[in-house]
Amino acid sequence: MNTYFPPKPQNNFDSFIDIYFQECAKRFPKIEAIAGKWEYRDLIPGMSDFDTRFLCASDMSMDDWCKMSKVVGQVHLELSISHPEWARILEHLPGVNPTWAEFTSDDHYYPEYAQWSIYRSKNTAKQQEAETFILNHRWDERDEYYFLKKFVTYCGRYNRKIDPPINLGKFSVKYPLHSRIMHYFVPPLQAAVSLKERKICRGKLSALEKASILFPQVSGLLTEITEIVDKHYEVPSLYEEPTLTQFEDRLEAALYADYLGAYDYDDQHRMLSEACQVWGDALGKAPASFRGGNFSANDHTFSVLEDLDFFQGSLSVPGRNFTRVKSNWAGASMLPYHTNRANRLLEGNMDFLEIPTTADWESSMWGGLTKLELRIEMVDARAHGFTVRKSVDKQMEQRVTHPYLLALTHNIFDYSDPHEFRRQVLEGLIAEIDGYAEKKELIRKGYTLSEYHQEVDRRKRCEA
Repeated sequence: MNTYFPPKPQNNFDSFIDIYFQECAKRFPKIEAIAGKWEYRDLIPGMSDFDTRFLCASDMSMDDWCKMSKVVGQVHLELSISHPEWARILEHLPGVNPTWAEFTSDDHYYPEYAQWSIYRSKNTAKQQEAETFILNHRWDERDEYYFLKKFVTYCGRYNRKIDPPINLGKFSVKYPLHSRIMHYFVPPLQAAVSLKERKICRGKLSALEKASILFPQVSGLLTEITEIVDKHYEVPSLYEEPTLTQFEDRLEAALYADYLGAYDYDDQHRMLSEACQVWGDALGKAPASFRGGNFSANDHTFSVLEDLDFFQGSLSVPGRNFTRVKSNWAGASMLPYHTNRANRLLEGNMDFLEIPTTADWESSMWGGLTKLELRIEMVDARAHGFTVRKSVDKQMEQRVTHPYLLALTHNIFDYSDPHEFRRQVLEGLIAEIDGYAEKKELIRKGYTLSEYHQEVDRRKRCEA
């Protein structure tokens, strides 16, 4: 495909910022500073608009805000006519426009403030106060919520229908890459960097640079992206199919950590060590037991866990064969076993005790990907009752010295609400367990996984 790429134009953002600020502040003097999102080097000539943010005098009244809106709108219109070359830069009107008092108030703190660059100001003292306030702000739950929300919002595959080129003229031909990279890939990456460092990352190009160090597994792609931007998106092969789709695949994959069972020993150790640190910092003590998301694991996982001072867990559903999430437990034991460093399915001499989740080995779910687990939200209480009775009967037939039932659920349901359906299923399951325990003359006793591990080992010592 032979595509003509117009050359990168001269950078006229400085001129735009000067004139836009001067005209607006002249007609409405309570506009005292102009800022913009990101860093100056993130403003790509011909491609970027300018996300204006005005800072206003602290004595703004309701009438002032109305007057300011009219003034700024008029300036915006006039510049669109007198400077048609600024059509892209003037794509939209200014966004959030706080007063100095609001900007420097902890009660009014908004995490996006730290991603603004203040370019011009009539009030140097207030500008310094504002910049010092942001510099001295310590990361807190407001920042964490803001960037977690941004990451979740943007994390996903690029949607070709939601970001058409606007006011780009001849540069529209380059927009497919600009949109994918700067509008939809970098924002969640920037959020991830901020979350990782617990410090707000202002710039988009800075995010690419920092992420190359923080996330070395995708550093090659990030370097490639930086080079694409430096070339002003003039990479002809990336606009063709299937190359463009493959590029989207790579961008999407870079935003997702894979399931635990996809990683080798070193990567699992690094990730779980960091997770343990976060857990410990938040709760004041180390975690004692473990289960991976989607029961994902491989032959490295038990070794990693024991080396990180985990000594029990519930990582398996016997019979699960769910390769997409790296969760393969076909042939695994249905009873607790001390694990093997070489093979997750075999019993060994590790201190780590695997305690499989209770499941009906004769009933499959999800098209055969897993067995019917004793997962509260999977079926109703009556169906779980069949699983309970079959599991208890099988363990009694095998004369298991430490029979058990191990249920699970997600932490997204409000079990404190008596009207919540899963709460009703849980109550029904407990009734099923109590009823069958009474029928079989069994004593029901609750354990943590750690306590159950101690009981298993104690009984084995007694038997020996």
